[in-house]
Amino acid sequence: MRGFYFLCACLAALPAWAEEQQGGYYTGFQITGSRAEVDDFSTTGTGQFATIDTKDLVIGAGAVLGYQWRGIPLRTEVEAGYRFRFDFDSTDTVGPVSYKSNISTITVLYNIAYEYRNSTNFTPFIGASIGWARNTADTDRNLRGTTAQVNDENDTDNLAYGGFAGVNWAFAESWSTEFAYRYLQLGEVSTGTFPTGETITADEYSSHDFLITIKYHF
Repeated sequence: MRGFYFLCACLAALPAWAEEQQGGYYTGFQITGSRAEVDDFSTTGTGQFATIDTKDLVIGAGAVLGYQWRGIPLRTEVEAGYRFRFDFDSTDTVGPVSYKSNISTITVLYNIAYEYRNSTNFTPFIGASIGWARNTADTDRNLRGTTAQVNDENDTDNLAYGGFAGVNWAFAESWSTEFAYRYLQLGEVSTGTFPTGETITADEYSSHDFLITIKYHF
C-alpha cells in the first residue's frame, strides 16, 4: 500500500499539463482489445444449421485525429482502425458440412466526447461514436470425412455506432494517454453465397472494446 500512496503522491505533484492541453489539435495511435460476438443468424441452402463458437477475443490498431474545443468541454475526432481476425465456426449437421470464418473489420468513426475538465492531469469523459464498418468474412466450407473444401470471401458495409467512457492522463507537456471502454455495434456479417448455394448471415456483430490511445497535442 505504501507504494500505491507514493505513486498517487507523485502523480499529484506533476505539473497540471492537462490545463495546457485544453484546446487545439491532437493526433494519436490507438490499440484496441475487445470481446466480440456475432448473433441473430439467418441462412439459405443449409439443412440443420448450428453455431459452434460465436464469441472471440479480437485485437486491433488505429489512428485518431481530433480537436479539443476551447471554451466548451467538448472534443471531436475522426478515428480509423483495423480489427484483426475474429474466429466464428458453425456447422450443418445434415450436410454434414462445417464452416470456419475469419472476420476482419475496417472502421472509420466520428467521435464526440464531453470532458470533465479540472485542475489535475486526469480528465474523465463520456461520448458517442458513429461511422462506417466493412466486415470481411473469409470462410472455408469443409465437407466432413472428405478433402473437399471451398473458400469464399465476402465484404459487408455497415453503419457502426456506440458509446464510450474513460479518462485521459496528461503525463507530459504535449503527451497524454487515454484509457476507455466502448460498446460498439459493427453491423452485419455475411459469408456471401457459396457455389454450393449456402449463405450464412449474422445481423449483429457487437464488441466490448478496451482502448488505449497515446496522443500528441500540437
